[in-house]
Amino acid sequence: AGASAEALLDAPEVRLGGEVLATYERGGAQFEARLCSFGEEEARRFNENLQSLMRFYIDAHSPIDHTDDRWRLLTIFEEAREGAPRRFTAAATAMVFSRFVAGGIRTVLKVCQVMVAPTHQRQGHGSALLQLLYDHAATQGAIEVTVEDPSAGFRMLRDLVDLRNCRRLGLLQPTEGCESQPLADEARAAARTALRITDEQISRCHEVGCYSLLQRKLAGKEGPEAEATAKPFRLCVKRRLNKKHEATLGALDGAARKAELERRYQALVAA
Repeated sequence: AGASAEALLDAPEVRLGGEVLATYERGGAQFEARLCSFGEEEARRFNENLQSLMRFYIDAHSPIDHTDDRWRLLTIFEEAREGAPRRFTAAATAMVFSRFVAGGIRTVLKVCQVMVAPTHQRQGHGSALLQLLYDHAATQGAIEVTVEDPSAGFRMLRDLVDLRNCRRLGLLQPTEGCESQPLADEARAAARTALRITDEQISRCHEVGCYSLLQRKLAGKEGPEAEATAKPFRLCVKRRLNKKHEATLGALDGAARKAELERRYQALVAA
């Protein structure tokens, strides 16, 4: 694993094919983002090293099958500059697949693995990586970008990128009274089409905006007044969560009832 990490982090000889999606600058350094499939031998060898490294950074990691032509690999490298070699910066794997929706078969992009090299973390490369995947999904006509089992850290990064896109496009912006009302179907549909994010993410972005509006309303209020102001928003969020987890909550309630019946039965037998 150590040799693989060294080969990835200092890899001036790695030259993947595929398509250059973007070049950008951070802190005076130039970075190149490239997307490729695993039809090339160089990409397959790179992925073997990458998977060896990812297992140390991704909980419950499982390697991907690069013989499946639905997989895509997005890499970011820091370009060589005076006194410094070309350096691996970040990478993500994603699967392109089809799903039947109303109107026919449509394309979906599922982000599966994301990693930013320790030497390049907290510099904006993770958000750049996710935004590039969103942009690529748009060029492919994908209707949605999903994320497989995101960690807490990646969930926060995803929220930030989605919120930035909402602000950039003027979508899901907070309006008076939004903190006590569910999101209108028209606004949800517009966000889904423009952002290609899931319904869960749309709700999160909407609620973050409403919460920011609520915080302004709470300024200077305390005690019962603050509680009365915040209560509609809290209940609105609870209603959404209860509806989302209705099946799970119902199962838990049923299990609790069964346990109580068993307890009473054992008490009766013991008597």
